[in-house]
Amino acid sequence: MWPMDSFKKMGRVRRAFAYAGLGWMGFNLSGPLIVAPIGDQTDHLVQTLDAHKDTLRDLAGSTLTILFPEQRAAKLYAITQTNPDLRTLLSDGTTGSYYEFFGFQPAQYLVGPNSMLSVATMGLRGPWIQCTVFTPSDRLTMDTIRGALLPIHAPTKIAYFPGTLADYRRLFLYHEAVHCRDGLKHGAETEYNADKQSMRAYLDDGGNPEVVRSVISMRILNAMNNHIFYPDIDDQNEEAVALKEYVMGPTLAHDFLGASPLPLDRASQAHHDAAHALRTYAQNRGQDAFDMIVAPMRHAAILDILSDPNARLSPDARIVLEANRKAYEFFTSPRTAPAKTAKTAPTPHPNT
Repeated sequence: MWPMDSFKKMGRVRRAFAYAGLGWMGFNLSGPLIVAPIGDQTDHLVQTLDAHKDTLRDLAGSTLTILFPEQRAAKLYAITQTNPDLRTLLSDGTTGSYYEFFGFQPAQYLVGPNSMLSVATMGLRGPWIQCTVFTPSDRLTMDTIRGALLPIHAPTKIAYFPGTLADYRRLFLYHEAVHCRDGLKHGAETEYNADKQSMRAYLDDGGNPEVVRSVISMRILNAMNNHIFYPDIDDQNEEAVALKEYVMGPTLAHDFLGASPLPLDRASQAHHDAAHALRTYAQNRGQDAFDMIVAPMRHAAILDILSDPNARLSPDARIVLEANRKAYEFFTSPRTAPAKTAKTAPTPHPNT
């Protein structure tokens, strides 16, 4: 009775605003609590990608619902969140025949991690902390992954690209699930943590180590591209800032591949120094600095720089260039696929 008595004591204007606020909260909550569960694709992905519900739940730290961006439920969810940018993000890459969507976990202000409810309960976890993620549907193809995430331009021929489409989609899904713990945080550290935890979970579930190496190598090559394209370390262009957050490749290479260590807090400067060395190399030979975006030309330059005893490189920049050399050669060196061995029965996973 107390809330109703309080409403009755309000003036008409205040009462109208109070009802409007309650209506907005109910409309907003209907997205994650009603719309998303109705369209949830978790069971479908468990069957098609060999994703495990217990792994997803552990990574997310909350109740998880999964949507494909082209679903009607996804579009309705975006409407309930009164977020035009979310609708734009969901439509990008999902129209026409070229499907290019790799995953997204939007901020949830009322019931998600670091939301009003999470803060009110002092960060306690439980079924009331709900997270919605968007992941690519069955329309995604391996050709799109190679074309969009592997910046090796003609005339280079990709000689080796391990794994199956399901392997990469499972990694993308696990990555987005980890973001459920980030709440409203973003940046290089959150992306690094999402990569690291999702890769470990994927491997623990019996995933292919060569697929992890493939994703790490793509991270390395993309980061070098971005730092050549945006040479100013203080560039505040929104796209430049977003793209240059993805500098975790060499750090992941140390974590998973035994490469030389490059702490994440030094990775941005190391990439800037390595890109500067490549641009200087090109200019000293009468080339355009942006020629270094073309992977074969960049690889040839890296080999020259690394073999030059007089090259003035910081240790961190040398680690970045060496990581780029190995990443390029990973995809371009022909190799025999490992022999298939008989699989033992996997350890049963609860709720899968």
